[in-house]
Amino acid sequence: MNRLSAVVKNNYLGVLITVFCFQNLLQRWIPPFQYWDEFYALAAVPLFCIWLIRRKPVSRLLIGISALLAVFLLTGLYSNIRYGYQPLRIALIDAYLNVKFFLSIGTTIILFALYPADESRVLPVVRGIMAVFLLSFIAEMGMYLWKLIEGYPFSFGVKLFYEHPAYLGAACAFMLCMIVGWLKDGTEKTVYVSGLLTLMMLTTRSKIVGSALLFLILYIWLVKMKRKLDFRVIAGLGVALLAVGWNKIYFYFVYISDSARSVLTSTGLKIAKEYFPFGTGFGTFGSYYSGLYYSPVYKIYGIDKHRELGEQTRHFISDTFWPMIAGQNGALGLICYAGALLLLFYLIQKIAKQNRKYYFMSLYAFLFLCVASLAESAFVNTYAVMLAVPIGIGVYRNYVLNLNMKSDKNG
Repeated sequence: MNRLSAVVKNNYLGVLITVFCFQNLLQRWIPPFQYWDEFYALAAVPLFCIWLIRRKPVSRLLIGISALLAVFLLTGLYSNIRYGYQPLRIALIDAYLNVKFFLSIGTTIILFALYPADESRVLPVVRGIMAVFLLSFIAEMGMYLWKLIEGYPFSFGVKLFYEHPAYLGAACAFMLCMIVGWLKDGTEKTVYVSGLLTLMMLTTRSKIVGSALLFLILYIWLVKMKRKLDFRVIAGLGVALLAVGWNKIYFYFVYISDSARSVLTSTGLKIAKEYFPFGTGFGTFGSYYSGLYYSPVYKIYGIDKHRELGEQTRHFISDTFWPMIAGQNGALGLICYAGALLLLFYLIQKIAKQNRKYYFMSLYAFLFLCVASLAESAFVNTYAVMLAVPIGIGVYRNYVLNLNMKSDKNG
């Protein structure tokens, strides 16, 4: 039994990294893997019970985040009960998906605190994953070359074996966090980072390209120059990202069009105003389940005949994030969710005093999701759970260092 426990303890980190990186591929071969992220997030419940039984302290900031999320959940469920646009079963599932990112952070913090991982096992896992990425990249370039020679029309954009470039971008961001956090500086680390950034650039997706540039800026500022992210840097990053993605931002948020994102954005704000302050409830607008079980809210606002959002198509219903929050949870829910993210950002900022690399890996994962949330359902997406892992690891390491400092003072 002790030997089995040692094997699990020594290898579970490598297994986590591998499964998260390849979940999008594995779920096509082994269907149960599509629920891996939900399972990981749900593990926060039994782990938290173990935490309480062992009488471990809980951070006040985490309690504050939990309180805001509780109010957020109540806003949506209240509207579900009041208006009845979706069955309560569907509403509860959608409510869980809305908070699984935060639950996954909790899972990571408690898992690593209760069962510290062997970080020396990360390098072989990283080498294996990078080898798979390289082979897949060569195969994809060969396919593009064949299409070019044969004269087949195509639009260039690397995605390797993932279903969409967004998943590749998130996997690259995840691996960058792992590499910066745990690999020693040297040629091998430089090669891996360069390769991952190149892949992100070759997706040709503006938000992923912007996130690659964000990595370079943050790495130089936070790790090399050992500075902290303050208001001036945030403003500068905002301007840089705005410049990179202005065409997309203008098309979806400024220019009035009948594109799916534009319609979802304008309708989400309209719902927040007309159903003030609680919205229409979970599973009713802009979410995956609002399309799977087609919500009557779309008919109320005349979207059911839209070429991309209509009941017969449903192609891009879950293609936004903040309009979904505004529509389903109203102004109050929007404030609570944004407040929870701000508290999480403040919690990440506290890591800077203890360890620059863990600070970087947590902050970059968080900002990657913030950038992605402007153009897709980032914080409720499958990859949000993957990126919750480096955030949770950073918070956990800060917690352990603080406990050691307190024990040293008491000693």
